[in-house]
Amino acid sequence: MSYHYLGNLTVWVSKDNIFKQRNQIIVIFLCTSLILSILALFFAHGLHTLIAMPLSSLFHSMQSVIKKGVTHKRLDVLHPDELGMVTHCFNEMLDNLSYRDDLLTKAFQNLEDRNHYINQVLDSIEQGLLVISPSKEVTYYNPAAHLLFPEIGNQSHHIDGSLTPYDILHEFEPSTRINELLQHIEQHKRLLPVIIRHQVTGVRYQISSYPISGEQHSLLHIEDITTRYAAEQRQRLAETIFDQNPSSVVVILRDMTVETKNTAFIRYFGDINKLNQLVVRHPVKFSYRILKQLLIRGSFQIKSDVLCKSIRKKSIPYRLMISI
Repeated sequence: MSYHYLGNLTVWVSKDNIFKQRNQIIVIFLCTSLILSILALFFAHGLHTLIAMPLSSLFHSMQSVIKKGVTHKRLDVLHPDELGMVTHCFNEMLDNLSYRDDLLTKAFQNLEDRNHYINQVLDSIEQGLLVISPSKEVTYYNPAAHLLFPEIGNQSHHIDGSLTPYDILHEFEPSTRINELLQHIEQHKRLLPVIIRHQVTGVRYQISSYPISGEQHSLLHIEDITTRYAAEQRQRLAETIFDQNPSSVVVILRDMTVETKNTAFIRYFGDINKLNQLVVRHPVKFSYRILKQLLIRGSFQIKSDVLCKSIRKKSIPYRLMISI
């Protein structure tokens, strides 16, 4: 097949349509991208609302519970999904923690009230109380102990400001009892009450030690017995004078029962229990006149004869003096 040249053909094309189509394509692409971006934004916001915000609230609530102990704030369950179940479990956990926190608060309040009551009781005791630790330091003292030992308030005994029983009792005697007390404190044993005396003032204290179980502490009980000791000394002296009196002395009760008698009475008249056991020539009859005289004057005297067992049961004259 043969081709013959006929001529040239020139084609002219307008670019306006091409630019128009290109612009349309760009506009469509931009609109599509904008719509997709808006949809993605709404999707991200919805995803954040469904997942991120509950998780963030849960995280901040857990931080508040851990750091501040806040158990009264509850989270809202937005959707009944897995995350909602986790939120519900977290709220239940907060309820349990709040209930236990209330129980602990009440328990601590009761313990504080009990400790306050015990401290009030200890502070109101008139005898001195000291608590000694295993390291021989005074960890507690009541106001009565401070009155007995004013140096307790002075904390310049050691460099560290501690106070030991020896710092309080080093001026007392006898030293053997002080050492015995310190040994019982060290060995955590009970010491029965012993009496110690201040070397300068002469005051006498009765002191005892009681071990406190659990923490190896010891409780010292201290009482000022200076007045009582002097009264007991006077009573013993009076009893000695009464017993060694050469005159026969007997103390009787209203029913004529003998309450006490001295040695001279027993030697002359025997160990009788009632006054009517005395064999007298003229028995004493307490008439109204005698009782009135006894109440007015405070004493009454009678002279008679009585049977004396120490002189072969012979009658001897006696003078009966009754005093009230």
